Amino acid sequence: QILIAAAYRAVDKDKIGNLLPNEAIEVAARVSKLLKAFHAEVERVWKPEPGERDPLWRAANGKLPPQWGPAIEELGEETRALFNWVHAAHSAIAKGKQDDAARERLQRSLGLALEMAEQQHNLWSGWRREDKEGQPPMARWITLSRDGDLICHCSPVSAAQVLRTMIWNEVDSVVMTSATLTGGGDFQAFAIDNGLPDHAEMASLASPFDLPNQAELIVPNF
Repeated sequence: QILIAAAYRAVDKDKIGNLLPNEAIEVAARVSKLLKAFHAEVERVWKPEPGERDPLWRAANGKLPPQWGPAIEELGEETRALFNWVHAAHSAIAKGKQDDAARERLQRSLGLALEMAEQQHNLWSGWRREDKEGQPPMARWITLSRDGDLICHCSPVSAAQVLRTMIWNEVDSVVMTSATLTGGGDFQAFAIDNGLPDHAEMASLASPFDLPNQAELIVPNF
């Protein structure tokens, strides 16, 4: 609440990111309440052993307990609203006078809050996203910090979707070189792991080096 109030005082506006001060506070409060409720829900499903060194709960095949679904959906929506507000507040503060020490401290605090809000939103977006049939699922797991805090994780197990989104759908051609691209005699394994589109044309070219005649294998004496 203190950070939110300071942001509105600094920009001297009724709204930031289309939210009034009390509305922004309510969004932050809802996120906090939902996180506490989800913590309790996880504890009903997973109780680490007291002497367990690195407690870890893993969602089998990336599938989360169905009873968690509503809470994850709400967290996805509310963390998005919180991220949008923090982003708007940070941008508004950055446009002000840079020689104001109090404003600079506020901007740094909002920068940290923005990073945390983005991480939260990305996590719950990954947890609520449905894995496509026939594609590797997202890895979803939970660890326990030394202080007893639950740490939720989400990560793709394959780079295929990331490469498909950022490279294969954006460029006309790509040149890739490696001695192991055709492991097993073809591109099949490489194409699957890297999400190459079905219509992609691939060619394996012979090496320009005369390895059979010029290469030398030396096995040192041990």
